[in-house]
Amino acid sequence: MILALLACATTQVPVRAAPDMAPPAPEAAAPAFPPPPPASWRAGVYDGAPMLRPPTEAWSRMLPGPITEPVTSDGERVYAVVEGRVYCFDLDGNPVWNIRSLASGGVGVTELGPVVGTDTGPVVVLDPRNGATLRSSPGGGPVRGLPVQVANGAVAWVTVHGLVSSTAGWGHEVALSAVGGAAADGDTIYVTTLEGALLAVNAGGVVWQATLPAAAAEGPALDADHVYVPIAAAAGEPGGVVAFDRAGKEVWRQRTEFQPAGPLSVGRHVYVPDKDGHVYALDRATGERAWAAEGFGEFAAQPLLVEGQIYAGNSDGNLYRIDGDDGGEVWKAPLGAPVTGDPVYVRGKLVVGLANGRLVALSEGE
Repeated sequence: MILALLACATTQVPVRAAPDMAPPAPEAAAPAFPPPPPASWRAGVYDGAPMLRPPTEAWSRMLPGPITEPVTSDGERVYAVVEGRVYCFDLDGNPVWNIRSLASGGVGVTELGPVVGTDTGPVVVLDPRNGATLRSSPGGGPVRGLPVQVANGAVAWVTVHGLVSSTAGWGHEVALSAVGGAAADGDTIYVTTLEGALLAVNAGGVVWQATLPAAAAEGPALDADHVYVPIAAAAGEPGGVVAFDRAGKEVWRQRTEFQPAGPLSVGRHVYVPDKDGHVYALDRATGERAWAAEGFGEFAAQPLLVEGQIYAGNSDGNLYRIDGDDGGEVWKAPLGAPVTGDPVYVRGKLVVGLANGRLVALSEGE
């Protein structure tokens, strides 16, 4: 049984009016699988063909420590960060380059090129061919999560201490402690905090701020209509997910059984990985639970979705394919170690980062 979370207050800061959002089309008229949203939405949604059979290993590389940051790709290369070093591989797993950059998050894939934040402050644009620095911007401290693409070819990011900045030259201190990475859409950046707030920020400052029922467990995720925030477990109460519209008004909230990781939304469902060992599907309009898929180990990384099929790895060392409609397990593939970094799907391969330092690319088995 799903319990409703307590009502929370929303504080509007009238910096500018939010853009009008067209109501969603009736489901019967909508395409089966909408086009994937921008990567800066932290959406985890990809075009491609589902893997009908359990995948086999196409290649793997052993890195010198746990892969805890998201694995990313620009369609030609795969990027992973381990212990502050950035590693670049081609799609066949051949090493292209690696550099010591004191990276404090993952590699953001943007129009400028791969971008990484550093522990010492600067945010650096790298040459994808050789890892050389193409451009450096003052960062204001260690970066949370991935730098993200914003309007007009700029890149934005949030620091550990809640400073939102952009390569366009502006920055605003909006919180004491940011949680997870930012998500962005156009010129608006969405940030969550340990103090229990969701903020929408642009070059002019804070557009609006909404109060959460507890500290955020992760950074926000977006779809065309909503901002989704996973909420941390606190004071003996489990966490959950709160959905806001793009003007900062709460739409719904729903508990999970323990504490969720990064949700993703497509079609009629919001898919929520939880540390209780389940992936939950919540109705996108109401937050009601549609189904729960059990994985027998905590899900701490955002899953990904390819043409209606969910791929989620967890602490039991398996990768699961879960049917997006009914939550049924289609197959599971043993990986040998917990999945600790958000995976990426590129040209028919699913690339996963593991707790034992192995970066593995999977393709459909025979």
